[in-house]
Amino acid sequence: MAQAPRLWGADRRHGYETVTRWTALAEKSDDLHGIEDFQRYMLEARAAREAGATWPEEGAA
Repeated sequence: MAQAPRLWGADRRHGYETVTRWTALAEKSDDLHGIEDFQRYMLEARAAREAGATWPEEGAA
């Protein structure tokens, strides 16, 4: 049970980093503006994290 707060903290930090990265990507792109694009990016970021990979925009190398 003592591990739960650390996991929650890591999830929160990952969430903040996801929003920060999305904002930077959306500012650079004319195509990324809708909520569907944001939701897709959040799902891709979560899947990459669970797979132990890097962020979605860094993972396809």
